Amino acid sequence: MRKVVVLIIAFAVVSTTVYVYFFLDRLAPLIELSSAELIYKFSMDDNSNKSNLSESNILLSGIVTKVKKSALIIDKKIFCKFKNSVSDVKVGDTIRLFGKFIGYDELFQEYKLNHCSIMNQ
Repeated sequence: MRKVVVLIIAFAVVSTTVYVYFFLDRLAPLIELSSAELIYKFSMDDNSNKSNLSESNILLSGIVTKVKKSALIIDKKIFCKFKNSVSDVKVGDTIRLFGKFIGYDELFQEYKLNHCSIMNQ
């Protein structure tokens, strides 16, 4: 009986550790930037800025310049893809959103964020 209790406790500790390492760390925004700061930091020649931003969760603020069905364009340069359709957002609104920065698309000349969600309007 004692071995079963020890085994259950060990399993709980390992499960909690794996959950915290793989999931909670990815939910919290690592970087909070305005759209102008994001563009400035990524456009600098310093590769450490690019590696710090790449695949990071970002809390971004900016002005909506274009609204699509499930995407927004912020300050004409940042493309934000949502899982669901975007509603109640208009061109000219200042918003804060949370998303994963995936990099710069040279073809469209846009900075890309995936899995975005609006924090406030």
